[in-house]
Parts: sequence; C-alpha cells; structure tokens
Amino acid sequence: MKSTKLLFTSFLFVIAFSFSNCSKDNDIPSTTTDALVRNNWNVNYYFNNQDLTSNYGGYRILFSNTGLLVAQKDNSTVMGSWSNTTDINSDHVSLNFNTSDADLLLLNREWKVISKTSTTIEFEGTDPTQTLRIKKQ
Repeated sequence: MKSTKLLFTSFLFVIAFSFSNCSKDNDIPSTTTDALVRNNWNVNYYFNNQDLTSNYGGYRILFSNTGLLVAQKDNSTVMGSWSNTTDINSDHVSLNFNTSDADLLLLNREWKVISKTSTTIEFEGTDPTQTLRIKKQ
C-alpha cells in the first residue's frame, strides 16, 4: 500500500511539475525586444486613416537582435533596421525599411507599444489613428 501511495504521489508531482513549466498563450514577454527577436511576425492589422491590412498579406517580418529588420514576401526580401527604446511610461519601436515600396514605407516610423502578449504586439503611431498589430507566425 505504501509503495502505491508513493508511486501515486510521484506521478502527481511529475504531472504538476510538467504543467508548471508550460507557457501560457497569454504570457507577457519580459521585454518587447525579446518578443520580437524570438518570433517571425506577420501584419495582422494595419490602420492608417483606413484599413490597409490586405496590403501586407504574405509578408513575414523578422527582427534580429543586432537591429536588422527583414520583410519577406514570395521571392522578395527587403532589408532595414529597427530599434527599441523604453522610457518611464512606455516602450517604443522604430522601423526603417530600406525600400521604395510604398506599403513598407508606411511602416517606417516610431511606434508606441500599447499591448503585447506572447503571440501579438499592438502599436500606435504618433497619430493615434495609426494602429499596427503584428501576430506571431
């Protein structure tokens, strides 16, 4: 009987430990930089005086911890740079794509982080009518 109890207790401990190490979908990443460089992203929503989300279908955006920014779509790759700054009140991410593509140029600005989860980061432009939401691929 004691060995059965011990086995059952050990089993419960293993199960509890396994679940305690699982990350939840709504876990907030420790920093915006950490979240950005750990994942590939796509534009889930972009509003700039009108909904322009469909212009970004198929793009995959990658952030390097060295400040390199890459947008890939089909066989095309656009390079750029990015940075993350934090002040007392908020996090800001600046994007700078080196391109003449009008859609990607619209993303070139400083964005204020207004929310983030492990799968989604939402930004607001300097004009509050500018909203960008990226989602982990």
